[in-house]
Amino acid sequence: MYDMAVYALHAITGILGNVKRVTGMSGIGLKERSFKDQKIEVEMDDNTHLLMDFGDNIFCLLFSSNSYDGPGHAFSVPFISGSEGGITSGREGIEVWGKNVENWRRVEKPGSEMPFVSGPHLELPERHVYSDIMHIVDCVINDRKPVISAEHARHVIEIIDLGYKASETGQTQELSTTFSIGELIVGL
Repeated sequence: MYDMAVYALHAITGILGNVKRVTGMSGIGLKERSFKDQKIEVEMDDNTHLLMDFGDNIFCLLFSSNSYDGPGHAFSVPFISGSEGGITSGREGIEVWGKNVENWRRVEKPGSEMPFVSGPHLELPERHVYSDIMHIVDCVINDRKPVISAEHARHVIEIIDLGYKASETGQTQELSTTFSIGELIVGL
């Protein structure tokens, strides 16, 4: 959860806002893993499924597991659906389905530009990390607020902690933290 699901949790809470309650199930699915030809006994849950309540009957299922995503599902991408349609980000781009969409489905191709990533930085294997670091540098130099706040991060950590607690106790957990969704910085 702390290594991988944290990305999906930041994404969905950045869209839907604060989680009010969380429940879930969690355990160790793979008892042993290999790393650099070494066998390692797994000590942390690697198969966790959470149900989050955002209030007003808005719910989200999240899983963080040892299973392979496969070609049809990109890493840490939310799928949001409602009575009129759905939206997700797939290998082709942003996929939109709905009653008011011609042929029920369309794909939007967003730009691939990331702030601060140009020239030799385009060759970095995880250039989004460089972009994130430079965003913080830009905030310090230009006295701007980061897009993701410490309060948002604290809220996501509480979701993870209480998700594990809900799994251990079998009881839905109420969150005590909140955050405000910041304004996106466009055109850096």
